[in-house]
Amino acid sequence: MPVRWTNSATRYGLGGRCLHWFSVALLVTMIVTALPFEEMEAGPEKTELIRRHASYGLIFLLVMGLRVYWRLTNANPVLSYSIRSVLIYPLFAVHITAAIYHQIFGVLDD
Repeated sequence: MPVRWTNSATRYGLGGRCLHWFSVALLVTMIVTALPFEEMEAGPEKTELIRRHASYGLIFLLVMGLRVYWRLTNANPVLSYSIRSVLIYPLFAVHITAAIYHQIFGVLDD
């Protein structure tokens, strides 16, 4: 079976999967670079780490923009999964609410 770059009605394409896992790798990298912030003293090393973290964040933002574009221009295989149609939108709402909650309180966690 040949590799499909675009999504089909029942499977995610290679393009969508690559974007997904690249964004996961960037997110893990951002978390790893942010972990030592609290323990580090102010100085050039901390400034460089913060700059690197911010650069990863900008790349992550671009990749997420690409993922949104990909999602809007490709088929959505999730709708073919065996999730009862009554549950699809509530599950989506829970995921979005959790992501927004995490972003707001993750930033304000000082």
